[in-house]
Amino acid sequence: MNFLYRRLSGYILIVILSMTLNVATAQKKWSLMECVQMALDNNLQMVAVENNLELAEINLRQSQHARYPSLSGSVNLNNSFGRTVDPTTNSFINQSFLSNGLSLNSGVLLFNGFRINNTISQSRLNALASKKDINQLERDITLNVATAFLNVIFAKENITINENQLEQSIAQRELMQKMIRVGNSPENAIFDLDAQVAQNEQNLVTARNNLELANLTLRQLIRLDPAIPFDIQVPDIEVDKDLYTLLSIEELTENAFRNQPSLEASKLRINVAEKGEKIAEAGFYPTLSAGGSLITNFSNRFQQPSGNYFDTLIKQEIIFNGQPVFIESKQQIPIFESIPYFNQLNNNFSYGVGLNLSIPIYSNYSVRAAKSRAVVTTNNAKNNYEILKDNIKVTVAQSYAEAKAAKSRFEAAEKTFQAQSNVYNNALKRFETGNLNSYDLVRFKTLYETAQTNVLIAKYDLFFRYKVLDFYLGKPIVIK
Repeated sequence: MNFLYRRLSGYILIVILSMTLNVATAQKKWSLMECVQMALDNNLQMVAVENNLELAEINLRQSQHARYPSLSGSVNLNNSFGRTVDPTTNSFINQSFLSNGLSLNSGVLLFNGFRINNTISQSRLNALASKKDINQLERDITLNVATAFLNVIFAKENITINENQLEQSIAQRELMQKMIRVGNSPENAIFDLDAQVAQNEQNLVTARNNLELANLTLRQLIRLDPAIPFDIQVPDIEVDKDLYTLLSIEELTENAFRNQPSLEASKLRINVAEKGEKIAEAGFYPTLSAGGSLITNFSNRFQQPSGNYFDTLIKQEIIFNGQPVFIESKQQIPIFESIPYFNQLNNNFSYGVGLNLSIPIYSNYSVRAAKSRAVVTTNNAKNNYEILKDNIKVTVAQSYAEAKAAKSRFEAAEKTFQAQSNVYNNALKRFETGNLNSYDLVRFKTLYETAQTNVLIAKYDLFFRYKVLDFYLGKPIVIK
């Protein structure tokens, strides 16, 4: 019983915690900055450019270490058979033997036409260009997220407008029903208002669907798990219509040139290509390097006299008076012993240092071809820079023209809305007093609602166009 009670209590606790977590999650409303940060953290293109920066920094460290001497060691162990040179004596022996060699080698490049210095500079410039690529992508992602965020705000406000329009239509239909009941209007007068309510309901459904699509687009940009509830903080949007009135297109373009990381990255890549020319020119210069080595070896057949001897009799045949005579003599033969491993390594130790000078005379056109390719690469980099400048100039001019047009549309939409509001309010009063039929009321209401929607669209269009100009001016992208 106690066991069942504990298990049941545990399940209840888990359910309560899950409900609490879901409520807390559902209550969270995302700000623009939170959405932008989420997008930056999860964007796969950002991962790619960050990896490019890491590779550039690795290349920079490698080029810096090229200044330092290299150091390597080697060990070999050989078991030889037959007629072979003993490495400890450099003499041929016809016995199998075991040999071991040790070596330590070092080399340093003293001069190679300034290739190392130019490679370091080129790698450093590449790393700086990669950082600018990251900065540009951050700004692009921020603008994309801000655009999607703004679309969600627009969709929410559009829903509010459509809900209000539906409520007004329902109220007007109810008023018409009362007028029909008291005999002030014919029964068929309700049909126009029924159609208007149905139209407003359809518009509201469309607005809610648009909000779902806008939310989906924003979710996809920030790569948010579909299972997580999502809603945004809706700030009050105020548009300063005269924000960029005093700024000329020339000033805007110059500011854009100064504040676009992509243009800075392109300029850095011109410098990278110019360093590539100097690296290629290094092939025309001599190369001077220094090196040194420490070498020793061991052989199990390498022996030395032990200081001891053994006696042996040597018989020698001579001819005496025409007869062979044998003469014996005593001779001492030295006894040899193996030399210990570490003694051999010490005794056989040798070292050497040297300089190497390589002078290019003819390299089958490879150096000149490398230089020519580097020049073409520089020209391409300069051309890409000019193309990017032209694209920015054209885009800024288009954005400026679109902002001016959006400002004019917004001002015109406001005037139209004000006029339609006056007409509709007057028509509504006439309808309430029985001096206007339902058909004309619906017609005036439709014009009013269209003007109201057009103001909303023009307002957010102008706000977005100004944010695009902020983007090219290097200003932070904020919505408030």
